[in-house]
Amino acid sequence: MLPRTAALGTLFALEMLAITARFDGDSLPGHLLVVSVVRDYGPATLRFLVSFIVVFAAFAYLRSRPLLHSLSLRVEGLPVKWPMVALHSAAMASFFALGSRLYGNQPSNGMAVLFLLAGVCGIVSAAVALIPLAVWFDLARQSRALFLYGFAAAAAANFATHPSRTLWGPFMELTFRMVRWMVAPLVPGLTTDFSIMKIATPNFSVRIAAECSGLEGAGLMLVFGLVWLWLFREEMRFPQSLALLPLGVVAIFLLNAIRIAALILIGNAGAPSVALGGFHSQAGWILFNLVAFGLCVLSLYSPWFAAEPRTAARAAKAEDNAVPYLLPFLAILAAGMIAHAASSNFEWLYPLRVVAALACLYLLRSWYRELTWTVHWIAPLCGIAVFLIWIAPGLWTHTAGGTMPAALASSSPWARYAWIAARLLGAVIIVPIAEELAFRAFLLRRLATPSFTTISPQAVGWAAIGISSFLFGLMHGGRWMEGTVAGALYAYSYRRSGSLGDAVAAHATTNALLAGCVLGLQQWSFW
Repeated sequence: MLPRTAALGTLFALEMLAITARFDGDSLPGHLLVVSVVRDYGPATLRFLVSFIVVFAAFAYLRSRPLLHSLSLRVEGLPVKWPMVALHSAAMASFFALGSRLYGNQPSNGMAVLFLLAGVCGIVSAAVALIPLAVWFDLARQSRALFLYGFAAAAAANFATHPSRTLWGPFMELTFRMVRWMVAPLVPGLTTDFSIMKIATPNFSVRIAAECSGLEGAGLMLVFGLVWLWLFREEMRFPQSLALLPLGVVAIFLLNAIRIAALILIGNAGAPSVALGGFHSQAGWILFNLVAFGLCVLSLYSPWFAAEPRTAARAAKAEDNAVPYLLPFLAILAAGMIAHAASSNFEWLYPLRVVAALACLYLLRSWYRELTWTVHWIAPLCGIAVFLIWIAPGLWTHTAGGTMPAALASSSPWARYAWIAARLLGAVIIVPIAEELAFRAFLLRRLATPSFTTISPQAVGWAAIGISSFLFGLMHGGRWMEGTVAGALYAYSYRRSGSLGDAVAAHATTNALLAGCVLGLQQWSFW
């Protein structure tokens, strides 16, 4: 049940990203009633839906596992309703087609109504395709409180976290003064203009807008903390645990000022594209995730906050521990966010992903000795098949190619070769191991049963293969169809032999062949 709900959340999140990238609400006129509703409330509604699914899935897993397990037994083995998948695809195709006209030069109330209906049809059809309608009704009936919590948290996070302008002004001024206080000792010649909230160095300048005041992050952290404490109230000590709320709010507010100060220092150091590019877009989310994760760990492991503090030894010995399977993959994602935040037009810090994953694999090496790493003949064949599928669209449309990135080509030979070596190590060895541990060894079996370590790969059903492969495909963005097929072939090699080594070898074969195209044939678009 939960994996399918998580799949819905992932699907909706990716579709929301595509929608926000494709449609600009400011281009819609305000004199048409329904069109103005789409313009004013459409983005917030989309954020609310995704937030609700994520919040509900996360806290349902933490607080209502018995209920989810009983419902999972009803869903387990049921095939995906492919007619509904087809309906979802048609609805979303209509949604984008109508949106192109609505956000183009043909806005009308009728067009806006059809646009909204197509969106609703897409949401409902996707939900019913993965989880039967009767299960949705039973879930709503048996977990009314959880639905209310998720609804309240999502609504607060998306609507109530936008404070009134009367609050934004003072906090914007406070953030401005904090940033100036932090930067002034480090940058000679710093100038400030309080009237327009501008801070300028000899080489770089920024204006602190109301949205940069830190109140949005503080409000979101407050909502997260309230929901966390409510759901885990039986494990918390009160009133001590209430201190987590101001602690989280103050931490995220201070870190927001530090983020802006760091942005100014990066820009002044001669990297304005990094400051206004990757760092500006990623640093806020990185800090929020770190603070939220820190509060969760502190609340459960600190004897001052938790009634019965958890211990690292107890967590390590927990049955069906997912950490060894997910941590290398999550380390790659986290390192990628940091590397992207520190990049402008080229990710020089890609080796950070390799180092982070290697560290996790080394620390957890004792867990991996219990897995089967035998490689059979089917593995490289599956890898070659995925490689051919991956390059086919480019050959068919004659779009394959791409030259070496200018930043890499203009660098010194040792820097260029070192980066390529790290990229090869990551693509051919590290990434296949981390992704196969996460998607095949964990997710594939976890979709089959909550006690995933007890099930043999050969006993996993085709529904689990389909869902895990689809999620694997979504991770590859615009190449999601090829990614889904790749996930299915890797899962087939794993299921056929029961050896994770086959899935890793198939994945590594694909990536090695793609690397050969990049380096030998100058097909840099594959990287």
